[in-house]
Amino acid sequence: MNYGAVAAIGSLLTFFATVMGVAYLAGKFTQRIDDGDVRNDKQDTRLDKHDEKLEEHGNKIVRLQEWKNGFNAAANVSGGREVE
Repeated sequence: MNYGAVAAIGSLLTFFATVMGVAYLAGKFTQRIDDGDVRNDKQDTRLDKHDEKLEEHGNKIVRLQEWKNGFNAAANVSGGREVE
C-alpha cells in the first residue's frame, strides 16, 4: 500500500471539505447580513409612523391645554371652579 498516495488523497479531501465549509458559512453570514438590512428598513418605516403619531398626539395635547387655559380664564371671570 502506498501511504504517500493515501495521505495525498486524504489531504485533498480535507482541503475540499474545508473550502466547502468556508463557502457555506460565508453564504450563511451574507444571508444573515441581508436579513438584518431588511429588518432595519422595516424598523425605519415603523419609526417614521411613530414620529407621525407622536406629532399628532402632541398637537392634541397642546389643543387640550389651550382649551383648559381658556376654560380656567372663563372660570376666573365667572367665579366658577378651575380645571386642573
